[in-house]
Amino acid sequence: MVPVPGATSTLWQDLPHVRESGLLEELSSDDIKRQEALFELVISEASYLRSLALVSDVFLSSAALAAAMEPRDHRVLFSNLAEVKEASARFLLELEDRVDESPLIADVCDIVLSHAQRGFRAYVPYVTNQPYQEQVYQRLMQESVQFASVVSRLVEDRRCERLPFTSFLILPFQRITRLKLLVENILKRTELGSYAEETAGSALRALEKIVHECNEGVRKMKQVEELIAIAKVIDFHKIKAVGLISQSRRLVKKGELLEVTTHRVLGGSRLRAGHRPLHLVIFNDLLLLAKKSAGRLQVLEYAHRAMAQATPGPAPASAPGAAAPTAAGASTPPPPPPSSAASSSGDNDFLLVLLENHERRHTEHRLRAPSPSDMQRWIDAISPPKHTDDGEQIYEDWDCPQVQCVHAYTAQQADELALEQADVVNVTRKTPDGWMQGVRLADDQRGWFPASYVEEITNYHVRARNLRERFRVLCAAQRLQDGGACAGPPPGVP
Repeated sequence: MVPVPGATSTLWQDLPHVRESGLLEELSSDDIKRQEALFELVISEASYLRSLALVSDVFLSSAALAAAMEPRDHRVLFSNLAEVKEASARFLLELEDRVDESPLIADVCDIVLSHAQRGFRAYVPYVTNQPYQEQVYQRLMQESVQFASVVSRLVEDRRCERLPFTSFLILPFQRITRLKLLVENILKRTELGSYAEETAGSALRALEKIVHECNEGVRKMKQVEELIAIAKVIDFHKIKAVGLISQSRRLVKKGELLEVTTHRVLGGSRLRAGHRPLHLVIFNDLLLLAKKSAGRLQVLEYAHRAMAQATPGPAPASAPGAAAPTAAGASTPPPPPPSSAASSSGDNDFLLVLLENHERRHTEHRLRAPSPSDMQRWIDAISPPKHTDDGEQIYEDWDCPQVQCVHAYTAQQADELALEQADVVNVTRKTPDGWMQGVRLADDQRGWFPASYVEEITNYHVRARNLRERFRVLCAAQRLQDGGACAGPPPGVP
């Protein structure tokens, strides 16, 4: 009884057999909303499968498109799309059988749970492959006139509705993420303490695991790509080289600072201060110090991460200040956070100590960051804080400001958080010069971002509702794992 894809009826209450059953007069408003949430998952899966079938029929099966590229590129471009389509078809079949059992949909989360534990595993390799998929597509569009011509002709198919080819390739990633949101919506509308809530919580946990594995796969893929790009510009020159590309290595932070130097004036005893650009490249297990030379980074010394320490402190009194480059930030409105220019007072200086470098020597470097927050981020990257700093505001996860993105922000560093409009973030740290660190509610990703790109959610009821809903979702999803029920909301949340 599920409407075929493309049918006009997309609401449960508009189905003829539902109207004829008299359920709309018997059920409460909340019960009807739950039925709509259950039905939305089913009807959206039907629409999704129709789109996958279109990709298969129009693009994957096209002999002309296959002839326009190498077999290897074809495999990367479509990955295991056929397997993903088969998983969706099996999933939808069970959903339709459930809807056909009765006008009142009992549940669908048990079906979601079953498929999340087996069939949905097909999403992980597909989503993990997406960075390579994008690269292959862009390369072929730029280098192959034949490929670009065939793609242009295929998207003219009326079934494609003039949507770009790439919008079809990202469907599996969008679907597994949306399934998680759909189950969250069902969970919010399910009776507390009921078996259905327990099932929805288990389904949500299973989906979150799949999404996490997908994200981790993409992250690791991008990490390797990033390491390859960095290795291409690194020159160890006259010192012993280190192999940078490793599955276990990841970039933490990189950028240019000023090293404050002193030298004795010729023919006198007075010391004169100066500065020179110094590049730091910090990995999870390694720290490189380099200088820029002919477009490459020439490594001066390096040390194991455990051998590096950083502490804040002003430059020597005899060292006059020097202008530093402006901190990297977004090139579009709104403007960067205040105080992004380097201070001339040395307030942004910190001491980097290599307890033992590659030559087993102890070395020290006085470095100057562009701003106080930038200095703190470098210190945190080199020596992650183990206690609360008195110089900034740090919040508990359950009692923190909440902000919403009003201007999209593109991350400039590995420790930053990219934001899209309407993203909601729990703020865990604030710096005096306009930077925040927080955790995005949608996927628990953490990072720094400029305060000027967000606005605080000042309505207490909105914040409380967001926290209550987030708490309930987490509580229900983890109840089985924890072996008990959640006692109530976090302190400070009614």
